[in-house]
Amino acid sequence: MSKTNSTKRCSRCKDVKDVSKFARAKRSRDGLQPWCSECYSAYRREHETHYRTGLKAKHDVNFYQQAYLESRSKQCPECGQAKSVKEFYKRKCNSDGFATYCRLCEIKKVGRSRRGRKYGISPNEYDRLLLKQDERCAICKRLPYTKKGLVVDHCHKTGTIRGILCSRCNSALGLLDDSPLLLERALSYLS
Repeated sequence: MSKTNSTKRCSRCKDVKDVSKFARAKRSRDGLQPWCSECYSAYRREHETHYRTGLKAKHDVNFYQQAYLESRSKQCPECGQAKSVKEFYKRKCNSDGFATYCRLCEIKKVGRSRRGRKYGISPNEYDRLLLKQDERCAICKRLPYTKKGLVVDHCHKTGTIRGILCSRCNSALGLLDDSPLLLERALSYLS
């Protein structure tokens, strides 16, 4: 703000206040939050209290133990299968206490969007690479063992995608700086 004595009206309390009483917001037209700092703090206190006493209190340790003992099931809208609630992440803010999608589908959904943003690879391209590798790591040929699944391996200099690896093999290449020379030295050391 170029003016030193600028004011703004808080959209919650409707008071006109100095712009220094508003937090910054990159996406708004004037670069400031619509609520003043006092109103925002009050809202956060009210919301946190409601959250703690509402669903969070409802979905406590006993709730989850009981759900697991009763072998409750839930249907995943992505794969269409009815699975045990053990196959879903805990989500205290959801009405039933569990994530909408099963763990496998949620991992796939999150992974797809992350891969697209980070590497510029489409889900079809990823699936094609995965099928080409028999849904296994390109180096160790093992199935994925973590909830992240297999990761995209790329050249850090050119950005080209080399294949899909498990996180162990990908980390090993990264720790060896993607250097064939260091890899050969490690191989001779092991021999």
